Order: sequence, then structure tokens, then C-alpha cells
Amino acid sequence: MNRLTPNIWMGDAAEASNMIRHGATRLVDLRAEAFPPGYAIPVDHFPLQDEMPGQHAMLGQAARRVAQWARAGATVGVYCQAGNSRTAAVAALALVYQGADLEDALAAVRTARITAVPALSLKAAMVEVVRGWRVEGLTHHRLQVGDITLHAVHRPGEGPRLVLLHGVYGSWTHWRSVMPHLGNLDVWLLDLPGYGESDDWPGNFDYGRYLDILADAVRGVAGDGAILGGYSFGAYLALALMERQPPVARAGILVSLAGRTGEPSRHWPVEERRFPPNPLFDDRLAVVEANLKAIHFRRPEAVSRQAVYTTYHNIWQTRLGPRRMRDAGANRTSPLVTLSRVRHPLLMIWGAYDPYCQPRVADWEAACRRVRPDVGTRVVAEAAHWVQEEQPQVVGRLMRDFVETL
Repeated sequence: MNRLTPNIWMGDAAEASNMIRHGATRLVDLRAEAFPPGYAIPVDHFPLQDEMPGQHAMLGQAARRVAQWARAGATVGVYCQAGNSRTAAVAALALVYQGADLEDALAAVRTARITAVPALSLKAAMVEVVRGWRVEGLTHHRLQVGDITLHAVHRPGEGPRLVLLHGVYGSWTHWRSVMPHLGNLDVWLLDLPGYGESDDWPGNFDYGRYLDILADAVRGVAGDGAILGGYSFGAYLALALMERQPPVARAGILVSLAGRTGEPSRHWPVEERRFPPNPLFDDRLAVVEANLKAIHFRRPEAVSRQAVYTTYHNIWQTRLGPRRMRDAGANRTSPLVTLSRVRHPLLMIWGAYDPYCQPRVADWEAACRRVRPDVGTRVVAEAAHWVQEEQPQVVGRLMRDFVETL
């Protein structure tokens, strides 16, 4: 193993235990071909591959986490199978995140470990990651709310603050593609407790306390009177927040709020493929891709490799899934009931082929308008459930136009 900085070790998988003996307090496993073994210190898994496009989001997140932990005083051990390509890419990007030039960072990595050279596809992805860090203007923050630390992403802008919540099995990345189309709005993206880079939910799940934690988080980044948005499960949470604590938001944007209406015989279960027992990494990616194409996108060709990798990693990071909520007896109020009680200005957006809106999107839209006749609704053609990923320009324009009317 090799020391890159006083707080960053590099090596191969067989050297992980030795990193711990030399003071590592966190490990980062970059292998897609294996799950991390159990160690006495925390191990974060970012399953990367040497020659595969579309890994920008996961690669950038791994590097950013290494840099942040090192800056906070942790000693981080970074490894892949051989300790060369993936390790080099993440370690070099961690130096870039701390302020180094990319070529200088690669040279420093090569000096520390002579065999550490990123594969060509990873080198291309590194260039895209660095460009994204410079162009997107996103900053990452740790927000303490009670006994939970939440991860928040901020893009500074003008006007009222827009706070966006992601969907189940997601993270702030559910909104990433629409960000360039939100004009100069001041935007905050939150990782919910139990998702992404936020802490897990402690103990038994409780919707009321969950909503109160989220309300405190929204106030922490935007004060009272923000524009509160959500996607899928996040749309329900945003709506429930406006009912439970009305001052927290001045208006709401609900994207892909799911529901059923009308005769139950016209409803059907939306069944996603599940991972087979002990699958290979490529098999797991294939399941994710199949589900995105069948349910979350209208056009299969719109499913990018980055969407597949990002979705897989979001699933991997999820600790508070629907089953855990159900096991805690966490029953939610019907979204139509909650919608009828909320008096905030609202914009509701769906993809025209969203399978979670039954029996048809038009039926669900009509049901929402019956309980809130003044609500603004928009149905986006040629899109399914993850509408802001499939049609980011359209959704971004709708969101901007709504904010401008307030």
C-alpha cells in the first residue's frame, strides 16, 4: 500500500487490513466484482468498473467523500482489486476536489504508487467530473437536525429558495438532470434520512417525527416560506409537510405524485424485477436497466448508462426502504385526502405514461383536480415516472414558470 497524503492511503483489496493497522479510520471499496468484507471500521462501497461509460456520478461522489473525510481528519484507505485503475481515479479526483489541477493530481498519484493509472474510460469520466464540478456550481453541506446529520446540496441563485426532495430508493441525484434548466433559481436538494449520504433513520420509523425532522431541515436551509418540491415519494412528503406545518412553505411543486382512483378492478400491481440471489454486478445492473426501461422511462433509448449506474448506487445506499416503513406500521394518509387539506399554491407534474397513476394518468389528474379545483396540473408527453430525467427541459421550464407566477 502507498500513502498519497497524510490522510489518504491507496492499495489493493488484500491491503485493506494493513491500512487499518496503519491508522485508517474509514475504507472505500471500489470493486464492482465483490462486496466489501466486514471490518472493524466503516467501509463505503462505490462499485466501479474499469472500462464502462456512464460512471460519472458515482466516481465523483466517491472522490468527494474521500476528500471530505480526509479534510475532517479521518484517515481513509482507498482500494480496488489490484489497487491501480479505479483507485488512481478516485484518489486523483479527491485531490482535485481539494483544489489540485487534474494532471498534477494524476502525477501525484503515480508518484505515490507507480502502477496507479486510470483506465481510458475512467480518465474520460474524470474529465467530465471535473468539468461538472466547475460548471454546476454545486456545494455539499452537512446539516445537523436533532440527532440526525443530513446531506444537502446547494446551487446558489436568485429569488425564493426552492427545496427539492427525492423519491424512494433515491438521493439528490433524482434532480440532477433538471438543474441546468431551472434558470438562476436558488436550489437546495436534500438527501432524506435513510437515503443517499444522510444518516440512517434511528430506531423505529414514525411518519410524524420524520416529517418534523424534514421541516426542521427545510427551515435550516431556507427558513419559512420556501417553495417546496418533491418527486414521487418526495412529492407525498412535501404535500404532507405543507399540511402538518403550513408555514414551512409558500407553495409546492409535486412531480409524479402517484395514486389510484376509480374502480379497483382497473388497477394493477406495478412489479419491478428484483435482484437474483448472489448476482454478478452486471446482472444487477441489467435488472436496474430493465426496470428503468419498463417503468420509469417512456422511451427505452432515453435510459443512459449514467442513469443506470446512479440508480444502482442509490438503491445500494438506501437503508429506509418501503418494507421497513411498512414493518413499523407506518400508514400514510391518502394523497387525495392530504391534497384536499392543503391550501398552498400547487403545481403538479406527471409523465403521460406513469404506471403508478392508475387506471390512467388522466384519471388520476382529474381526481386531484376534483379535490383541489385550483391546482395547476401539467402532463408531459413521451415520459413516464422519472419525468424530470426523461424530459428535463420541459419539466425545468414548467417549474420556472410556476415560480415566476408566485
